[in-house]
Amino acid sequence: MRKIAFLIMVAALLAIGGAAYAADYPSKNFDCTAPAGPGSGFDTTMRLVTKTLTEEGIIKTAMPVTNRPGGGGGIALDYMQRRKGVAGRLLPAPHPHQPHRADPARLYGHHADLHADQ
Repeated sequence: MRKIAFLIMVAALLAIGGAAYAADYPSKNFDCTAPAGPGSGFDTTMRLVTKTLTEEGIIKTAMPVTNRPGGGGGIALDYMQRRKGVAGRLLPAPHPHQPHRADPARLYGHHADLHADQ
């Protein structure tokens, strides 16, 4: 599931920039912010994305990752909002529909007892 989410994220990043626009963009380093501590899922995701984009030659400038943990991502979001208008900002966002204790009937359209001994 994480691999699919990662591939979707990379595809979205590639779709955003056109080939002609990407030739001279960005001219400065990216500001890549992970809204959690080192070693977290957001940190790992950001480092994989930046590594892939630079290794594939898609982005030719530096893409350092800065961790800004705290407030459930609020610290990082506040930082990014204060930098509004500054080009080259990258912040991963969680998918709003991540089921933690999902109802199987709602997800799959039928009842499934996931806790029964099989």
